[in-house]
Amino acid sequence: MKSFLFALIGFSLVIATGNFLFEHFYAAEHPIKHLWALFFFFVFITAVFHSYIIAASKSEPHSFTRKYMVITALRLFLFIAIILIYRLVFGKEQGILFAIAFLAHYLLFTIFEVFILLRLLKSQK
Repeated sequence: MKSFLFALIGFSLVIATGNFLFEHFYAAEHPIKHLWALFFFFVFITAVFHSYIIAASKSEPHSFTRKYMVITALRLFLFIAIILIYRLVFGKEQGILFAIAFLAHYLLFTIFEVFILLRLLKSQK
């Protein structure tokens, strides 16, 4: 778990740098509200999800896939609900910008999670 936290911190610093550069060079005309809250949300969700998956991988191997799929589906529904609520609260233009930023963070953090998880599962076999 300690190596995961170091990897998450390093990856988060790269994403934070990307957010900072995006904010200062591209988003001057159309700033994305709550970009940093979104970033910290994904860091938190990634850490919690990985902790749960590590615990699930140490239990029965045949239940790991089921637990992984259930938690992934629940996360996806949560994420869709967040995007829809944000769109309703902050309007169409800001909702679209937020959805694009959300999707970018989702893809980056998901790729990171899968990469770390596959590396971990290969080392356990």
